[in-house]
Amino acid sequence: MLSRTLKVFCFLLPCLLSCHKAGKQELVVQETEIEGSWIGGEFTISLQASMPWNAQVRVSSGNGDWISILSGSTGLEADNTMVVRLQENPGHNREATLTITLTGTFEFKQVHIWQEGYLDEDMTDELDPEVAASWLMQNPRWGRITRNDLLTCESLSLFDLSPSTTLQGMHLFPALKQLNLHRCHLADADFGEMPGLQSLSFHSCTLERLDLSGNTALSGLFFMDTSLKALDVRQNAALRVVEFGFSSFYPDIEQVLLGPGTESFYADHASNLKVLDCSLADKLDFLSINNCGVQRLDLKNTRLTTLGFRWVALDELLLPPGLKTLSIDHCTGSLPRLDFGEAIQQIAISDTSIAELDFGNSTPTSLNCGYNQLTHLDFSHTSIPSSLTYFYFPGNPGKDGVFEIRVSPADFPSFQATYEGRNWKIDDRTIITHIVSCP
Repeated sequence: MLSRTLKVFCFLLPCLLSCHKAGKQELVVQETEIEGSWIGGEFTISLQASMPWNAQVRVSSGNGDWISILSGSTGLEADNTMVVRLQENPGHNREATLTITLTGTFEFKQVHIWQEGYLDEDMTDELDPEVAASWLMQNPRWGRITRNDLLTCESLSLFDLSPSTTLQGMHLFPALKQLNLHRCHLADADFGEMPGLQSLSFHSCTLERLDLSGNTALSGLFFMDTSLKALDVRQNAALRVVEFGFSSFYPDIEQVLLGPGTESFYADHASNLKVLDCSLADKLDFLSINNCGVQRLDLKNTRLTTLGFRWVALDELLLPPGLKTLSIDHCTGSLPRLDFGEAIQQIAISDTSIAELDFGNSTPTSLNCGYNQLTHLDFSHTSIPSSLTYFYFPGNPGKDGVFEIRVSPADFPSFQATYEGRNWKIDDRTIITHIVSCP
């Protein structure tokens, strides 16, 4: 009996071994990761399988039309490759999982597929190294600069750029509208690669030359403690605002040539500013220069209605015809006289060398002219006495210490000046303070 059992077992053993070999579940995939660029392309996956298999793709989000299996979605034991195609990716990074399963079993392998998006491409090396380092200092996220960062950036601040900085790659910021430079040392600055730039500012920068000829959209230009010597914006028709502010740390601007689009100009502590050309600035309606060295200023072509100066060195000032308010305080130049247009309403002039005021056909309502070189005011050909509501003239020397107010009795019979205490009074409305003599 035992002998018969052994014979049967020995007979069946080869069959059992054969069945076991044929049913062995074996799947080996060489590639477990695929990384593709945004351009797309085809990728081959090598595999070894002991039995027929099939493959399926599952994307992490969105639809899966960007990835397809060109060949090998199913296979036999003899098949050892499959080809996957990735479409061009104009957006952000995307992912998918390719699962290969032995048919009729639970044996499977997965391949992780990652494709870079056009917007997420690393652009760090396309920028000047100092520009990139300044960006990353403020935006340390991921330690890189993507194309999407460049395409969506509207405002950018850069710090501590050296003279060797080339501003390489600034054309990659098509949406950039505002650029602020801090503590930068640029020998030659050309921002022509940023034609859409609207606002440009420099803070504590050394700057030898500035070329803005290519910045046709620029509307605001601001300097604070910047060593630029000359500025010519006559070609920047869209430029509306130009401002300078200085301390004692840097040499300051010497020459400024404004363009036809300039509406506002401000300069403070620009003691070396000798030339301010406003001949083309016919839209200029705000001007303020304080502690500046401008000696000659022609504003006849501007539309200024308000004008104020403090601590200036003017020798000649040609006023705009539409000026309504003028204020001059401490003029160290030899400005001899002023000629007013018909629109002037308020005049305040003190501590100047002005010796003559020509009111023309104007009718100002307020006249404050203290501590100048005036010897007289001639109202004999105007209607000023009837328009004035405030009159103040302290400290004008006058000839032999006598200050004269000249009027025409025939035209202004009611004009009278009476002395009340320390004040002279005209027509119960106008107050003249500290007049030595009012004949």
